[in-house]
Amino acid sequence: MKKKFIIITNTFYPDRNSASKLLIELSKNLQKKKIEVLVVCARSDKKNNKITNFRNTKVNNIYCKNIKNINLYKRGLAELSISKKLILDSAKIVNKFKPTHIICYSPPIFFEEYIKFLKKNYMCKTFLILRDLFPYWAISTKIIKNYLLSKFLINKFKSFVKTFDIVGVEAKSNINYLKKKNISIKKLIYLPNWIEINKNKLNSKSNKYNDFVFGGNIGLGQDIKKVCEFFNKLSVLSKNNSFKIIGTGFTKNLINSNLSRSVIRKIKIYDSIKPNIYDLQVKKSSYGIVSLDDRIESVNFPGRMLNYMKLGLPIILLTNKVNELSRFIIKNKIGVVIGQKTNIPKKLKELNKIKKNFILNNYNEKIILKYFNVNSITKEIIKNFEK
Repeated sequence: MKKKFIIITNTFYPDRNSASKLLIELSKNLQKKKIEVLVVCARSDKKNNKITNFRNTKVNNIYCKNIKNINLYKRGLAELSISKKLILDSAKIVNKFKPTHIICYSPPIFFEEYIKFLKKNYMCKTFLILRDLFPYWAISTKIIKNYLLSKFLINKFKSFVKTFDIVGVEAKSNINYLKKKNISIKKLIYLPNWIEINKNKLNSKSNKYNDFVFGGNIGLGQDIKKVCEFFNKLSVLSKNNSFKIIGTGFTKNLINSNLSRSVIRKIKIYDSIKPNIYDLQVKKSSYGIVSLDDRIESVNFPGRMLNYMKLGLPIILLTNKVNELSRFIIKNKIGVVIGQKTNIPKKLKELNKIKKNFILNNYNEKIILKYFNVNSITKEIIKNFEK
């Protein structure tokens, strides 16, 4: 019997974010293994309410109003009705496709009724790719303060993950985190993020200045204020340091009010740009910045970090915490961790050595192939389906 995978998500091409890239690469690798793929994508843009084809993958784009609205109240109401909308608007194409397996990408956590509908009608095996652990991170960062709302969302999350045969999380420590929360999951595995390597010649020219880039989603969990404070410190250390921020999100409006005048004079701020232009801007930079709110208890390996590495940039993780991510960066010598009391000039010297190792030995690609290989992770998903 031919395998037919349906991927359920709220992002895919032409979206310009790390989740979209992950799913594009996954669908391509599934097809290489002679698996048919259909993507059902909930869209916030009415213009995308159509069926498209992308690299031999059929994509059923379904307009779900307000699911990415910056008004969190409107967004929440829209998310609650997302399953109903997907059931109604994808029924015809899904019935023709007749899926054998389901892969769902989360967040969001409101696809539960749609998953149940597909399981009941097509007897599919189900796999959840679970990334940031909403609502827990939003509660710990005080974005969600209301007790009743917190309880409702936690119960929704528990019910959602219980629907799946297999759940894959991006950090090993998140397995223990979910177990401590007493969440019932049939099979919980470690499934890291992944990225496909395109052979890129790294920039070996030595510059008199350091160019620091923060690229990707500028959301509620990224703590953009911390990035701005770091840029302010770097500006005081040297006039030769320059800065870039690329992306959009809920907290982008906080950037200018948190930057010093000296940084504002030299920083370049871009909105979301085409992937090839984004990669070009990142590749021209010296170091890539990763920032997450330190109040978040679970661990993320952000897609932006893998993209920095792919393009030859050592990582700067801004955190005061010691966790799986910070230990991974230090142990594998792919970057440095900088907290409030860190000796920054000393860390910049370390970064320079790491950069040379990337250029001379392709060390960045070796780490990606070892830990974040898209082909290996695709095989892992298929293998767990077959067990």
